[in-house]
Amino acid sequence: MDSKINYVNLFDSISCIEFFPFSGFKLLRSAGSCSKIIAKDNLNSVLKLKSGWQISLPNFAMGVFGPVSNISHGFKVIEKAGINRNLGIRPTVRGVIKNPCDHPHGGGEGRDHLLLLKFLLEDDYVKEHQVKIKKKIG
Repeated sequence: MDSKINYVNLFDSISCIEFFPFSGFKLLRSAGSCSKIIAKDNLNSVLKLKSGWQISLPNFAMGVFGPVSNISHGFKVIEKAGINRNLGIRPTVRGVIKNPCDHPHGGGEGRDHLLLLKFLLEDDYVKEHQVKIKKKIG
């Protein structure tokens, strides 16, 4: 049920919040998210988010009582590739596997373990971060 933040009691859970009146719900829309109202005055309310941030919003912005449903969404285990395909997600092919004409990381004879270090050496990454490079023996 939508309500203005002004009418919600202190320390109640609230989700789907507007930044300012009539802007549409922008905050706390993902599954299981909510915040608590920790302070109020005539113009603004202070909300504490789960991340620990505290934000001040106008009292006449709208919000929804309680947390967003489907709290167990984050615990869903994708057991096989076919489940993702049924959800419409196509397979992802790494650039290292592709041919050199298809991707900048593609090609080469076999697998090169120092591929990452080749790119790092070009940008003087080694000097800044003091990366130790092991020499191949034999």
